[in-house]
Amino acid sequence: MRIEIDQSWKIEKFDKATIIAFSNGTKGSVRISQRAKREAFALLESHYGKSTLNIFRIFAAVITLLLEKYKLQPNRIVIDEEYSGNGDLIIKYIKSSLSDEIDIVSGNIGKSSRAHVEAYEVFKKKRPAGFNILESEILKFLRDKYLRNKK
Repeated sequence: MRIEIDQSWKIEKFDKATIIAFSNGTKGSVRISQRAKREAFALLESHYGKSTLNIFRIFAAVITLLLEKYKLQPNRIVIDEEYSGNGDLIIKYIKSSLSDEIDIVSGNIGKSSRAHVEAYEVFKKKRPAGFNILESEILKFLRDKYLRNKK
C-alpha cells in the first residue's frame, strides 16, 4: 500500500495546532496541540539542546504515531517536502521506529493531493481530526524512541 502524508501548520510554530494527514484511497489525520508541541520541544531540548534536528524528530514522531493510530502498514510512504533539503533526516527518524523495509521518500505531493486536502480541511475546522495526539503520548514516544540511553 502506498500513502501520501502532508502537514498543515508547521510543528515548530506554537500559536496553532498542527495537523498531519494521510491519503491512500482512504484518508485520516492526527492533531497535535500547541501545548503538546511545546512540551515535546522542551523534552528534546533538555537532552539535545536547542537544535533544528528537534523539529525533524517531532515531525517524524507524529508521522509514526499517525501510522500507529490508523494501523497502517504501507510499503511506500511519500511525505510532502515540508523541510526542503532535510527529507533524508526525517526519513531516518521514521525508519528508526518502523521497518527498514518501507520505502519512504520526500517529494512534492501537490495541493490536489487528498492528503493535502484532508490536512487543510481539518486545520480549518471543516471536520475533526481522526485522532488527537495527547501530550503524554508524544512525550512517551520521544522518551522511548529517541532518548533511550541518553543523559
